[in-house]
Amino acid sequence: MSKQHAGLSPQFIEQQRKRLLALRRQLLGGEQHTLATERRFQQEHGDEAEEFEDKAQDMAQLEIDQALHDVDDGRIATIERALQKIEDGSYGLSDLSGEPIPRARLESTPEAILTVQEERSRESGRWRWPDRLFAHITAQSMPPPPSEPITMSILSAGTTAPEFSLHSTPDQSVALKEFRGRNVILAFYPADWSPVCSDQLSLYNELLEEFARYNAQLLAISVDGVWSHAALARERKYHFPLLSDFEPKGQVARAYGVYDEAAGVAQRALFVIDGDGVIQWSYLSPMGVNPGAGGIVKALEALPSNNIQKALPADAVQENP
Repeated sequence: MSKQHAGLSPQFIEQQRKRLLALRRQLLGGEQHTLATERRFQQEHGDEAEEFEDKAQDMAQLEIDQALHDVDDGRIATIERALQKIEDGSYGLSDLSGEPIPRARLESTPEAILTVQEERSRESGRWRWPDRLFAHITAQSMPPPPSEPITMSILSAGTTAPEFSLHSTPDQSVALKEFRGRNVILAFYPADWSPVCSDQLSLYNELLEEFARYNAQLLAISVDGVWSHAALARERKYHFPLLSDFEPKGQVARAYGVYDEAAGVAQRALFVIDGDGVIQWSYLSPMGVNPGAGGIVKALEALPSNNIQKALPADAVQENP
């Protein structure tokens, strides 16, 4: 293939190459920083740290380290592939279909090697990478899709919200019934540490005071374990509960009709539940798309006035300890 790069200019290609190299250095540097921090901690605390460090903290650290390692490994592999495509002249063309990837997507995600629709299919587990790409990763981590697709229907407005009680920490649980008389925002999301999920939750974290104006409590739910949640909340400074739908896996997501059987994760879905425990609004977003908060706010504004009470103080919003 000639080096046409889907009609992209040489100046743009060179700019993207520099960005990709910088991203790769950043990710590799972050891994080295983590290792250096661990070594420094051991040097400073030695056997005393090993003797008194809480076992639970060990488990949390192992889980977060593995999660970060997996995310970084996947992204580095994608960056390497994008750099290879620059060299062989196919940058800007989908690895799956050969279709041009919009320039706007390449500007926002320089390592993009799929169209948005193809990326959504990959994230939802409905498509496998071509065998020539990331074989060492997909052979272990991505199972083939089921022979027949399993579909679920998201619960709609007017339905009584299924009750649940999920762990927010190893020894604390949060139950939906605790918020009777208040409005509740349920945000189901696929996985801790994924870029889209992190951006979505960070946005909601910034809007907690706005949600509180409508007497609404935010609860985020995924199938990740409590230690992964705890590490994510600490790292991102989230101030709302992250609930673990871990065991039985996806039980609550299934009850709300938003469990992806093929991928084994909750879908990206939003619910607004009124003070009487009735769903007033629901929305199912594509896996790879941040649904934002506009729909949530409109749904809260549309609630009957007797469910929108006086604004709560900011410190009344519950959070992970």
